[in-house]
Amino acid sequence: MNEISFNASLGASKNGAQVNGAANGNVTMAGNAMIENVQTIGTDPEQILLGDVATPAMLLLINLDPANFVEISLDIGMTKKFAKLLPGEPCGPFRPSSAAIYAQADGAPISLAVTTASV
Repeated sequence: MNEISFNASLGASKNGAQVNGAANGNVTMAGNAMIENVQTIGTDPEQILLGDVATPAMLLLINLDPANFVEISLDIGMTKKFAKLLPGEPCGPFRPSSAAIYAQADGAPISLAVTTASV
């Protein structure tokens, strides 16, 4: 099987109203590079390490820290932020526009779970 599978869902309810969204699918893998890693992200911006994955097909990030958030950006200057992960929150799975994704922790270094595979 040369496939990457993904599942994502989001549900909310309040005051009798509710919403539910879900998506799942497969992406064909051409290469065989993949990584599952926990990276320490400091309070200075740094690139998220993807190992030998040069062109990530899908990327899943999870903030494993119990107290501090981490922000995710498309640039080292953190001017193109697209996600803020509170403790325990995920980002993705999503298809990044580049293998260069950056992160910066708030307050203290955090542990970021990184899972990806090449397209």
